[in-house]
Amino acid sequence: MDGNAKLTEKQKSFIREYLKDLNGTKAAIRAGYAKRSAKEIAYENLTKPHILERLEREIKKLTSKQEIGINEILEELKIIGFSNITNYLDFNDGGVTLKDSKKIDPKKLKAIESITTKESEKGNHKSLKLYSKVAALSRLLDYLELQNDNGDKKGILQIEVIRSVIK
Repeated sequence: MDGNAKLTEKQKSFIREYLKDLNGTKAAIRAGYAKRSAKEIAYENLTKPHILERLEREIKKLTSKQEIGINEILEELKIIGFSNITNYLDFNDGGVTLKDSKKIDPKKLKAIESITTKESEKGNHKSLKLYSKVAALSRLLDYLELQNDNGDKKGILQIEVIRSVIK
């Protein structure tokens, strides 16, 4: 089939579903293909030029609507995922204190979800909350798994499509 071939309704549905999580097998199942053959259908769909062309167009639309790219997202996730509490707090004999924000790398400040101050009779008490490391690392792992060939041939093909669009 050439790149100008007409898409079936199931293929259109597959593309919409695929764009949700970049998981070919799951997209095939959600698009209505049989579960037992979803893996093979996903691979087949992701090798058809007309489907790849439509995917590229859809990804371009998505990335142009968002003024950020995958690299910016990954950088934010890395900052959160690899944050260390000692970047923000000083541990000493007098207890724990917040570091002066001027002494913290500005990039690392992005991992802070909130700082709250509570007043009491003993003075002001500040608490620091970082964004969830587990959630950020999980998202990074999900992304890395997309790049690996894990049996359903999605990794290399997906990343090539995404990279070609984001360039």
